[in-house]
Amino acid sequence: MGACYECTMTETDWMLINKRKSCALLTHEQISEGKIPTTPTSSSVIAGIQVQEMLKLLHSDRGLPTLAGKGFVFNGLTHDSYVVEYQEKPDCMSHETYENIEERAWSAHTMTLSELIGEVKADLGENAVVDFDRDIARIARCSCGASKDLYKPVHKLKAGDIACPDCGKSMQFESFHTISGNEDFLDRTLYDTGIPLLHIICGRVGMNTKYYELSADAAEVFDTLDLA
Repeated sequence: MGACYECTMTETDWMLINKRKSCALLTHEQISEGKIPTTPTSSSVIAGIQVQEMLKLLHSDRGLPTLAGKGFVFNGLTHDSYVVEYQEKPDCMSHETYENIEERAWSAHTMTLSELIGEVKADLGENAVVDFDRDIARIARCSCGASKDLYKPVHKLKAGDIACPDCGKSMQFESFHTISGNEDFLDRTLYDTGIPLLHIICGRVGMNTKYYELSADAAEVFDTLDLA
């Protein structure tokens, strides 16, 4: 499989990500003040390189050299560029594969979190929990005392989502990626919590896992695709 993006990340990278800042390390509040990251210019250069690599892959019969398994580093300040080799991390979580996927006639539109955890516990035992493959922002709170429900995947949050409706400041949000059956928001459907149609859900007891496909959504998902 080779190294993935997460394999290349250092502890410093994770620390910066946890601060919820942009690529140029600007907060949502700073961006709303008119300060913008300078990285879009460098991103445009990298986008051109990516298109070039894609064209090479499309014409693979010509045996053109590609950057597969490698990284291209570009410094827009000095215009230096170089290619690096990445090593795969043997314990990288992004290399996990789903085993034992079981199709269930469940739909993200109609199944509530309560029904989901109930089904998983009935199948795996009372100690089972449900693990989602994404962090879901549940509620945002502001220092002025205001709060608002979010129920949106963290990676899809925008500046407006965490802007306080009262004072306009950036709010702090709480998130979750596991439910055990004791939460106070289990009446929500999977879809209204940010889980897409035809998704695969993980049920877990300790380190033992089982995966469930929301198969009732298959018709809706595939009917929207133009397979002609």
